[in-house]
Amino acid sequence: MSPHTVLFDLDDTIYDHRFASSRALAWLRGHYVSLRKVPLGTLVQEYDSLMDALHPLVLAGQLTPQQSRTERLRRLFAGHGEILSGAEAERRSRGYRAAYLASERPVPGVRAVVRQLARRGHPMGVVTNNSVKDQRRKLEICGVAPYLRTMVISQVVGFQKPDPRIFRVALERLGAEPSEATMVGDSYSSDVVGALAAGLTPVWLNRRGARPPSHDGVRQLTSFVPWEGAVRVLLE
Repeated sequence: MSPHTVLFDLDDTIYDHRFASSRALAWLRGHYVSLRKVPLGTLVQEYDSLMDALHPLVLAGQLTPQQSRTERLRRLFAGHGEILSGAEAERRSRGYRAAYLASERPVPGVRAVVRQLARRGHPMGVVTNNSVKDQRRKLEICGVAPYLRTMVISQVVGFQKPDPRIFRVALERLGAEPSEATMVGDSYSSDVVGALAAGLTPVWLNRRGARPPSHDGVRQLTSFVPWEGAVRVLLE
């Protein structure tokens, strides 16, 4: 019997985007009066909503990542009573970006999980919706690239999660059948729904304790720490 294959999402599954974004928003909050009295948790929720609204335009090639960040910041400040010029919104977005890059890290525990799976001979890959340059950089930062046999990026293959075809590309590259594979990711709508449609076993990385949108018995992880428990859930 072939070793069980494990596919990972990248953002907020391997790479801790939410941590870096929260740190960058805290930097903005400390530098600009209009945000100073807004709870950081509120800013994080608002910024996440703006990213959800604008990121599809980046994936479609209608906005560059920098244009998207600038527009997010313009809308964020406008929501708190400060109207920014285009130049000022771009300046602040670059400050946000610098603070974000200074806070990059892997999701806690994920390195240990990936190393243990590799030692046991399990083929692994990444399936991600984003651009090639950013995603390769994030993998290198997280220190897990040597353990992964493939990375399937939406910008390259031309379709995005939850489209089952993007998962099938990864499985074909790894020589695995859907019944032999698990997909772990933080997005229920992209990772869980997509994995189910492609015939894989999904594991929802639910670090924030959100309620599942349905009662379908999908397995959950709240953390990769300790790695022993996380590996057990991924291989059940």
